[in-house]
Amino acid sequence: MSEFFASVKADLTDRRLLPLVAVVCALLVAALAYALLGGSPSNEPSGSSNGGSSKPKTKPKTVYDVSIKFGVLPPGTAPEAATLTEYKKLKLQSPLPSAAQPLIVFRGVTTKGRSATFTLVSEAILTGAGACLPSPLQCQAVDLKPGETEQLNYVQPNGEPVIYELRVLRIEAQKAKTASGKAAAASRHDAGAQWGVSRVGQELLRKAHLVALPFLRYSSQPGVLIFAKPKAKKAHAPASHG
Repeated sequence: MSEFFASVKADLTDRRLLPLVAVVCALLVAALAYALLGGSPSNEPSGSSNGGSSKPKTKPKTVYDVSIKFGVLPPGTAPEAATLTEYKKLKLQSPLPSAAQPLIVFRGVTTKGRSATFTLVSEAILTGAGACLPSPLQCQAVDLKPGETEQLNYVQPNGEPVIYELRVLRIEAQKAKTASGKAAAASRHDAGAQWGVSRVGQELLRKAHLVALPFLRYSSQPGVLIFAKPKAKKAHAPASHG
């Protein structure tokens, strides 16, 4: 047996076989490393399979729950004593006080939920803390912050005046539910997909030609309005007089 090992040693130390010995050693080291690493290359990202990397998680968007009170303010009644109807978690395009008697339509909130915006469906004289858009003299929509109140003065068909009061109680930020498949595709194209949208209100706005909001547009966040930059007017060259 000792003669056999001596013969092998002599063969391995033969200069002509040294390259072969080096290759065999390299293969043994590679096999050992493969076994220790569990059969996966050390530079492969964790969680990947079939050579693909794991997809980054989509950050959930923020939606806003809006609660208001709206209703008739009886003559001689102090605003704080009036019994108004409370509306919670308003859907976008909700007609108020009802679809049968639409006076205003809820359109969404401004950036970071600072205020809630309502389109005026019927002509009214407004008094209160709200901001008229696009201007006090051309009030197409009213914007109110939480805690603010606006009174809307209407004239009924019989000529009698009636006052409605609008109070924005709170605007609460919530994380939108993660959507997948068709729901995810819908949320990318519908600004109010996560809020829910009143189809009746949408049709009402369309028929009244009130879909567009003055100087406002929907952002990539569900139901969030931002001020749109006015389009720049093209300059016209002065006419030459020959």
